[in-house]
Amino acid sequence: MLAPASLAGTTFPVCRLYGLPKGGLDTHFHSGTTAGCATLSAQPASWLLESDDVFRVALASLGDGSCPVGLLPVYRLRNGIPTVSHQYTTSPAIQSSMVALGWIAEGSGSIPVVWCALP
Repeated sequence: MLAPASLAGTTFPVCRLYGLPKGGLDTHFHSGTTAGCATLSAQPASWLLESDDVFRVALASLGDGSCPVGLLPVYRLRNGIPTVSHQYTTSPAIQSSMVALGWIAEGSGSIPVVWCALP
């Protein structure tokens, strides 16, 4: 297992935004990329930036979704309806069962990963 100190300089902040009811939403969304945070923050009628650093993660490989050794992949899924909702899990079985129920997997790789976290 990796100690948090061993990840110094290799982690990135995750922002948290709130999808506003007046914009047809009522959900929280987390992004581990500056671009993802900026894109939604630029839509103030729909999204409110609550924090630009709620916790830190390592990024998954954009090519295959792999994580650095010792870290767990985190899967993000959305329900795909206008009143969007996101769910997060570290379980590939849960991710797979949610996809089977119609949830949409987001991220990189054949089994999409959004970021990597300490176990």
